[in-house]
Amino acid sequence: FGSVTFWNFGVLLWLLAAALPAASAAIADGSPAQPVPVILDTDIGTFMDDSFALAMLLRTPHLVLKLLVTASHDVVGRARVAAKHLSLVGCDAVPIGIGVPSDNGTGALFPWAADYDLRAYRGGVRSDGVAAMWEVVESSPVPVALIEIGPHTNAAALLARYPRAASRVQIFAMGGSVVPHIKLPWGHESPV
Repeated sequence: FGSVTFWNFGVLLWLLAAALPAASAAIADGSPAQPVPVILDTDIGTFMDDSFALAMLLRTPHLVLKLLVTASHDVVGRARVAAKHLSLVGCDAVPIGIGVPSDNGTGALFPWAADYDLRAYRGGVRSDGVAAMWEVVESSPVPVALIEIGPHTNAAALLARYPRAASRVQIFAMGGSVVPHIKLPWGHESPV
């Protein structure tokens, strides 16, 4: 497979995963699970892992995506990738926040979404993703699940700017990389 073919195949798999019937949401005793508000903090667009995670999140009925925030490198380009994914599966009411950038690095899915006009995105795109995170946390009557699947720069900024967020979020973080010894934005290599 060439790189374009591989990524087109990955996008096709993502669309199929997002279109599958949702799993039933029930806890062990059979009662329905209570909806959990979620903020997804992602560096979507470099590899397909975050695209698949987004698809699975969208198909989990008891998890309600309130905000997607982009992290690392070209965060506006990542917002285009996320917006195109969400639009293709009819979930374009989810707001997108532009997170803390680190540089202008791009990823393999960026060309696929380069033509997506963020101004036309129905859910809205917030230029200050960290402030948008706080608004979701502050307005929620229950703790918010902050799912971290990219560099944790947005979570660090959230806690620095809004210390009260610490008691109102539950952080679920993925660490490491799918690429062995990848050069991380802050200069270190991933030990994975």
